[in-house]
Amino acid sequence: MSFGKRLAGIVTIFLGIVCNYSFAFKLLPCKWARSDIPVDYYINYYGTPDCSGENAAIISSFNSWENVSGQYMDFTYKGPSSETYALDGTNLCVWIESGWNLYGFSSNAIAIATVWYNESTNEIIEADITFNGEHFEWSSSGESNKMDVQNIATHEIGHFLGLDDLKDSSDSEATMFWIAGWGETKKRTLSPNDQDGIRALYPGSSGPKTGEFIMEAKVSLINNLIDLSKGDTCSIGFRLFESKRIKINIYTIDGELVKDLADDVYGEGDHWVFWSGKNDAGNKVGAGIYLVKLNFTDKIYKIALVK
Repeated sequence: MSFGKRLAGIVTIFLGIVCNYSFAFKLLPCKWARSDIPVDYYINYYGTPDCSGENAAIISSFNSWENVSGQYMDFTYKGPSSETYALDGTNLCVWIESGWNLYGFSSNAIAIATVWYNESTNEIIEADITFNGEHFEWSSSGESNKMDVQNIATHEIGHFLGLDDLKDSSDSEATMFWIAGWGETKKRTLSPNDQDGIRALYPGSSGPKTGEFIMEAKVSLINNLIDLSKGDTCSIGFRLFESKRIKINIYTIDGELVKDLADDVYGEGDHWVFWSGKNDAGNKVGAGIYLVKLNFTDKIYKIALVK
């Protein structure tokens, strides 16, 4: 469940998980700016009296999202905090053990992710996750009569990132499905659609935490068996998520350079280059296996030439 309100140029979105359309994933109108990554977060040191290990469970939930391949989001756990739920510049996870309804939250909302963002830039400025400790009991081990911390936290962190709820029954196995049950633990594990969601928000093979930002590119080779007698051409396609200089070289199986196929700046989107089996001098090369090396991936692609 979700709704928003506007406050002095800042839009607040409240997203809860409670006890028709189907999408692979759904995005909120906001995300974290790359300059704000890694995103710091704190956990209120009171936790919940229902169980032990709740902080470790929350950290594991953040790690689940952070460790998805092909995306650049990064989190930094800054430790325990005495802060409470408020727009105060601190990204916080906190249990509310009394007065839950005073915040305007429904009693059957297991947890709420509150996301504040700048409506002119659509950049998130703060996100807090509140766990309903007044109306639900909690467990860090999947007890059948309690709400599992990691299960619920993983869902709410999806909102923290910029993902919306999925409400169709066909999405019931996804972490971002909006309903959870007692003792449920399946949301701990991100489904392929959940992983595609974070990749859509923060696409990349490495993030600001590692220095240079290298966008992930999707590579496709069409017709990598070239019959030189028929004038065949191999099509090499790649998808970029930001402008980047791309170099593509063709080598023999022994590592000898055959063709500088591309060396230029390409913008965001899909691009194709083509190789017709000729070297840099414009002459057709001999039959055999040739290697395609692209500067944005360590993977080597092969093209077979026949005559």
